[in-house]
Order: sequence, then structure tokens, then C-alpha cells
Amino acid sequence: CSGAAVKRQEAGVSYADYVQQGLELRTEATTVIEVDLPRTGIGANKIGVLRNILLAFAARNPSIGYCQSMNFIAKTLLLYNEEERAFWILCSLLEDVLPAGYYTPTMNGLRCDLR
Repeated sequence: CSGAAVKRQEAGVSYADYVQQGLELRTEATTVIEVDLPRTGIGANKIGVLRNILLAFAARNPSIGYCQSMNFIAKTLLLYNEEERAFWILCSLLEDVLPAGYYTPTMNGLRCDLR
């Protein structure tokens, strides 16, 4: 229904590989992720899982990286899904469902909606 299963099948790269790539990143996105993680209000036992998802997304989408509030979307997905499924749903939402420009460094799409 979300398109996550198809996205996973067509990716050509595993979630584990995206996580590894994300852990190796040294970008502004990784710095902001680390700052935002404690603000998410997720239990200490889930911070590592949330970090993995956000870093994997940043690795998969280097032109987007990470934008504030992605942590809250991922946290909500984790309430109902296991780690890898939450990642693929996040990818589907941000890459395909939301209009282009919602989650970009300038967030132009979101800003248009807020006016």
C-alpha cells in the first residue's frame, strides 16, 4: 500500500548497506541527525535504530540528506513497524508520496503549503 515493498525490491542496495554507508558519512546531515536524536523523545534503547534509519536515508538521498522533523516521521513509523520496514516506508513517503521539494535543504514545497 505504501510502495515500500516495491521500493525495497527495486533498490539494488540492501538496507544494511545503506546503514553502513550512512555510518561512514561525514556531512552536515549527520551532525544535525546527532543533534536531533535526543530531541525526538524516543527511548534510549531505540535511539540507535532511529539513527540507523536516518543515516541510511541520508546515504540513499545525498541531495536531501536530512531535514528537521524527519526524525519524528521515522519515530512514528517505528511505533508500528520494525526497523527495515520503517526505513523503506520513510523512503516511499519522502521520495514518492509527498510533493517534490518538501524535504530538501530549502524545503520550498513545505514553505509553499505553509503560506
